[in-house]
Amino acid sequence: MSRQSIDATIPQERSLYAGLQIGIARRYAPVHGFAFDRGILWFFLAAVIWTVPIVALACTDTRALLVYLPNALLRGDALFLLGLGGSLVYLLASTWLLAAATNRLTPSRSRLLRSALQLAVAPAILASLITIVGLIFTLSFAMIARCFPALL
Repeated sequence: MSRQSIDATIPQERSLYAGLQIGIARRYAPVHGFAFDRGILWFFLAAVIWTVPIVALACTDTRALLVYLPNALLRGDALFLLGLGGSLVYLLASTWLLAAATNRLTPSRSRLLRSALQLAVAPAILASLITIVGLIFTLSFAMIARCFPALL
């Protein structure tokens, strides 16, 4: 219905038309709220998945870990290699999930909120990238020690 046809109607019908428009807008409003809540839920789920290894490392004995890691690295156990590969894949996937959740939450927000959220997540992604580089170096060294033991 065009604006000219609305103006040509009787005043009682104009208020009815305006009421219909408000009712339609209110009916769809909860859907947008649910999408926002779903984005926040997605972000917190990604953050929890990313922090699980940190909590697990905080619960372990660091002295025993520091004794085990160099020996396992030089031995090149198949289980150790599988664990390193699995932790590398988990860290890559959880970092990607955290970045994707941040991007999913921020497109409809203001530029200031988007920048603040990305700056809040940036140290976590940078720490993940540094850890991934360390894991790749450790995994490659362990693979060389496993495949070519004469080099040691």
